[in-house]
Amino acid sequence: MNDTVPALDLLDGEVDAFTRTPRDHTTDQVIPVTWLLPSQQRRVYFQEGPYFEARGTVYARYSDGSVATLLADFGRGKVAVSGIHLEAEADWYTANDLTDADGPDADLGVILIRALLAK
Repeated sequence: MNDTVPALDLLDGEVDAFTRTPRDHTTDQVIPVTWLLPSQQRRVYFQEGPYFEARGTVYARYSDGSVATLLADFGRGKVAVSGIHLEAEADWYTANDLTDADGPDADLGVILIRALLAK
């Protein structure tokens, strides 16, 4: 992994770019992740996303095991951070000549937002 940087004062930890190869860092692509709650393998839209080294509830991991999506305490509330684009719509894929065999991932985003809003 690369040298990490402070997590934008949102997390008690650090972040850095997730890359599988040096050139992957800036390429729009569909990558596999393990979504943990509920456990399932998914392919998701990725573009220059970070990984996170911080305390919290992990929702997704990249193929190397590093954290892709995390829910953590923040002040008197919570913060959700994600290195993958759960909000990506079909036109994102079309514009970059990409396909996602398991379809858009807004359902995962809904899981994360519901957890963020839960007391």
